[in-house]
Amino acid sequence: MNRDRVIHIILSVLLLVSYQPLTYAVDDDIPVILKSWEIHWGPVIHGVPVNPITNRSENWQPLADTTDLSRRSDHTTLWLKTTIPTGTWRDPAIFIPGVFMSVDVFIDNNLVYKFDDPQDARATPWHLIPLVPEHYGKQLELRFESTYTKIGPMGPVSFGSQYSHLIAMVDRDLTRIGLAFFFLVLGSCAILIAIRNGDHAYYGFGVMTVATAGYTIRYTHLKQLVVDNLEVWFYVWSGSLLVLMIGLLVFVQAVFNLKKNRVMVYLLAWNLILSTVGGIILFFQYLDLAKPEVTNFVLASIRVTYVLDAIGVVAFATLLATRGNFEARLLTIGLALGLFFVIKDAAWALGLTDAETTVGHWGAFTFIMSLVSILVYRYGLTLEQLRQYSLQLEQNARERSLLVTDLHDGIGAITANISFLARLAQKNRHNSSETEALETISSLSEQGLDEIRSYMNTLDEDYNEWVSVVADLRRYGAQTLEPHNLDFHFSSHIDEDVESVSSLVSLHLFRIFKEALTNILKHAGATAVVIDIKIDQKFSRLSIHDDGHGVVKSSSESNNSDSQHRGLASMKSRAERMGGSLRISELDGFTIHCTLPNVMTTRS
Repeated sequence: MNRDRVIHIILSVLLLVSYQPLTYAVDDDIPVILKSWEIHWGPVIHGVPVNPITNRSENWQPLADTTDLSRRSDHTTLWLKTTIPTGTWRDPAIFIPGVFMSVDVFIDNNLVYKFDDPQDARATPWHLIPLVPEHYGKQLELRFESTYTKIGPMGPVSFGSQYSHLIAMVDRDLTRIGLAFFFLVLGSCAILIAIRNGDHAYYGFGVMTVATAGYTIRYTHLKQLVVDNLEVWFYVWSGSLLVLMIGLLVFVQAVFNLKKNRVMVYLLAWNLILSTVGGIILFFQYLDLAKPEVTNFVLASIRVTYVLDAIGVVAFATLLATRGNFEARLLTIGLALGLFFVIKDAAWALGLTDAETTVGHWGAFTFIMSLVSILVYRYGLTLEQLRQYSLQLEQNARERSLLVTDLHDGIGAITANISFLARLAQKNRHNSSETEALETISSLSEQGLDEIRSYMNTLDEDYNEWVSVVADLRRYGAQTLEPHNLDFHFSSHIDEDVESVSSLVSLHLFRIFKEALTNILKHAGATAVVIDIKIDQKFSRLSIHDDGHGVVKSSSESNNSDSQHRGLASMKSRAERMGGSLRISELDGFTIHCTLPNVMTTRS
C-alpha cells in the first residue's frame, strides 16, 4: 500500500468521525463545477481516435447542465467540451463522479485519460484525473459511449485541487456511509439474536439489512479510498443483490406465520434457486469461465423477480392491513415510503428527471425502520405474554397451596381417623376374622396416607429440592424394609449445580422406587437391599440391588410370576413415558437400573 493510499484512508476515517464542518485549506482549494459546456452527438465510433476533431463534424450546441441530455435520441456517442479555468490550485485535477459507460478525456486534442471497462463501470467508480498548471485555459473534451439508458457523467464535472475533491467527496457520501454502517451494525445484531433464540424473523431481517448495507456502499465514492479494487465492490454489490429479497421473504414468512403457505414456500424456493444460480455464475465469472453478458442476464432476471416479489408482498401486506393486522399496516407504510424513493431512482435511471444523485438509501432507511417497528411491536407482545404467564404461574401457585391445605384438612384427616379407629377397634376385638379385617383397614389407611403425602409433596414448592426427595426415599426405604429384617444400605450423590426437581419427576421416581421395594418384599426372598441414587444436571439415576433369586420362573409360582412381571412392566412403562429408561440385570441377585431426565420429555 503506497503512501497516498494510506493518507486517503486516514483522511476518510478522520472526516467520517469528525463532528466539525468540513473545511478547505484555502479558498482557492474549493472545487468549482465546470460550466459553459458545448455538446455534440457524434456517430458511433469504435476505438479512440488519434484526433477526435477528424471523426466528427463541428456542429456544437451550448449546454447549461451536463446532466441534461434529453436530446439524446438513439445516439450512443456523446462529446462534451469546455475550457479549463485558470487559478492557483495545488495539485489540480478534474473530478468526474462516474460515467455511463466509458469516457475518454482530451486536452487540446491529446488523450490524457481513458476508461472503457464495462465490468468496472458496474461498480460506479469515480474518476480523478490529475493535471498540471500548464493545462490551465486549455480546451477540455470528454467523449462518452454507452448503450445503456443513460449516457455521460453521473453528476457535475468539477475542477480543483485533489485534496478539495476528496473533502467534497466525503461531504457528499457522509449520509450514505453513515446509513450503510447503521445497516451493517443493525443487521449483524439481528443475526446474533437469531442465532441465540432461533427466531427466523430476526434471521430474515438481519440478512436483508446487511445486504442493504452492501448495496448502499456500492453507490458511494469513498469505497474506492478504502479498497481500490472495483471488482471487489462489484461482487459485494452482486452478493448483496442475491440475498436481499430472500431475507425479506423469510422475515415476512416468520412474522405472519406463513411457513405452511404454499405460495410463500414456492416463492422462497424460487428465489433461493435463482440466487444459487446467480452465485455460481458469479463464481465462474471470477474464474473467467463465464462471460459478463451471462452475468448481466442473470442479475437482470433477479431484478425482475424482485419486482414481482415486491408486488406480491405489497398485495399481501395491503390485504392483511385492510383486515386490521397492525404488523401488516407497519409493513405497508414502510413499503409505500420505500417505493416512493425507488420510483424516484428509477425515473432518474431512465432519464426522466434531472436529479443529481440517487435517494434509494433513504428509501431503504424508511423501509428498514418499518421492519424495526414490527420487531419492537413483536417484542412488546412477547413481554406482555410473559407478564400474563407470570401472573398465571402465581395464580397456579396459590391454587396449589390451597389444594395442599384441602388435602391435608379434608381427605388426609378422614383417612387418618379411619386408621386410628381401626387400631383402636383391634385392641377390643377377639374374633380373628374381625381382627384381620380391621388390620386390612388399618394397612390400607396407612397406604392411603402415604399416597396423599406423596401427592402433597409433589404440589409443595418447598419440597421440590433433591435433598428433600432423596431424604424421603431413604425414610420410606428404611420404614418398608427394616421391619422385615432386611439389611438396608442407602447411598446418594447430588451435584452441587443441580437445579430443583420437577414435581412430576419426583412423583414418578417415588412410584418406581415403591414398586421395586414391593416386588422385593413379595417375590425376591432377599436378605439385603442396596440402593444408590445419583443426581446430575440432566439425569436422575436410581439403582436398586437385592441378593434374592430374581425373576420367578417356576410354573408352580405362576401367580407370583405374573404379579412380578406386571410390576416390572409398570415400572418400565412409567420410566419410558417420562422419556427415560429402565433395565434389569440378574448378576449376583437382581438389580433395577432406572434413568429419568430431570426435564420431563414425555413419549406417546
